[in-house]
Amino acid sequence: MQKLSETASQILRGTDVSIVDAARIVKNILDTKRPNCEISNISYLSKFVSFGEIHFQSLRSVPLSCALNLYLEKKSYLKPHSMHDIKRVFRRILRMRPALKSAGVSNIGADCLENYLEEIFATPSQFNKARIVLHGFFNFCLRKNFCAENPLSKIPPKKVIEAEIFPLSIPQIKALLANSAAMYGGSCAPACGIMLFAGIRPNEARRMLWGDIDFTERIIRIRRRSSKTGGARQVELHNVLKTWLSPRKKSPEEKICPPGFDAKWKAVRGASGFKGVWVQDVLRHTYASYHAKKFRDLPRLQTDMGHFDLSLLRSRYVNAARISRADADAFFSAKKLFNS
Repeated sequence: MQKLSETASQILRGTDVSIVDAARIVKNILDTKRPNCEISNISYLSKFVSFGEIHFQSLRSVPLSCALNLYLEKKSYLKPHSMHDIKRVFRRILRMRPALKSAGVSNIGADCLENYLEEIFATPSQFNKARIVLHGFFNFCLRKNFCAENPLSKIPPKKVIEAEIFPLSIPQIKALLANSAAMYGGSCAPACGIMLFAGIRPNEARRMLWGDIDFTERIIRIRRRSSKTGGARQVELHNVLKTWLSPRKKSPEEKICPPGFDAKWKAVRGASGFKGVWVQDVLRHTYASYHAKKFRDLPRLQTDMGHFDLSLLRSRYVNAARISRADADAFFSAKKLFNS
């Protein structure tokens, strides 16, 4: 036995592989052998090594920077904000780990990627978003035969505990509406109303045209190219929103949001008491919460929100506990919101 051990040690000399590691690898390979396989174990091991060598030789040695350029070219059809998200994730990673630019894609493993994600993206939400971006990139590389596997498949997402988002109160809503109507010639007022009274996402509002609003049929059309999820939907045009939009109506080909909307909208929020404390998507949450309180019809609300099912509404969007019946009525009343 000692002689066999010495012989094994001589064979493995200079490989940095211990006898125990070698035995473990052999056992792992043999565990893939099917019970009805008739060839001997040593023949199976030899074939496994031969096939593995052929496979790895077939992989194209491509630096990450080259693969990334090809990936971005392939994804050029994406909406600008989606492309921006991909580039932003890679910029952050390559700024912190510049050596990755020249690293071969096939040589980047799950362990190092997980460490990079942990170090560079501080919150679980950031970690998960970066993981999704990298997962898409390595799937592309896998299809191009730049790597043998997608290392992100071995990295689980982090659990995200969402902070509770409180809907705006009626006084807060009145302040926001008043300032959107008063500042910049009221140019931000239509977008403010659409986000508040229809639950439309900010990026969706930015892409909307006046022609997407049908005042006769009382619907707002979110086109496929405007939707966050890529699916078209129709949103109910409530009386309160119709009243808000009608005197501001423009030609169908004009955009809902004015030039420089982001800066103007930020100033409107600041003047309304939200400077430095604005919560992303709070208007969408506000609409969902007041709608649920007044109508008690989640399937109807689900259609407006464009959700696949009711689970997200129940778990995150609807927060009607602090809303009174009177406030819910006031939210959908032009007379109570605009004339008081």
